[in-house]
Amino acid sequence: MQLDRLDQARIAVAADAIAAALAPLLPDAPPQPSYGDAQPYQQLIALPQGSGASGARYVVQSDPMWPLSVMCRLTTSAAVADRTVAVEYQDGDGVRFVVAGTQAVVQANGAQSFCWFGTAGAVAWPIEDAAIAPLPQMYLTYSQRLALHVWNGDSGDVLDQIAIAARFDPLTALRRL
Repeated sequence: MQLDRLDQARIAVAADAIAAALAPLLPDAPPQPSYGDAQPYQQLIALPQGSGASGARYVVQSDPMWPLSVMCRLTTSAAVADRTVAVEYQDGDGVRFVVAGTQAVVQANGAQSFCWFGTAGAVAWPIEDAAIAPLPQMYLTYSQRLALHVWNGDSGDVLDQIAIAARFDPLTALRRL
């Protein structure tokens, strides 16, 4: 049997009334967290500068996250190598489970911006300095990571202007689904 929203609301009101009536009888009961009326929200996250050797990563600390877009710029050193950047979704141990890249290559002493977003079609370069690619739609939960990895990177490469637009879903919003 599936309950509609009205039935769910009635049950919630009844549970609150029962809890309030029993509270004086149970003085040693631990306090219960109050999540209030938390709603999903969108946030822009700026990450600190990375390098071709270390990349950059964001670790989900609390509310589950749905990445909407990822933007970065790679400026390469004089070391000779073709580099590119990929977005990786990783588990809590840093093991990747989804990868998104582009065919855009940055050569020595070059610069290229990269933008991944969920509704992008095929990889494209609509403006000279930005490669646009599709971003896999995955829900990231506590301790999972969104990482930027530079392939063939050099320690002198600079990965900067990193911005992640994401939707966060507080746990109370998930319970209402």
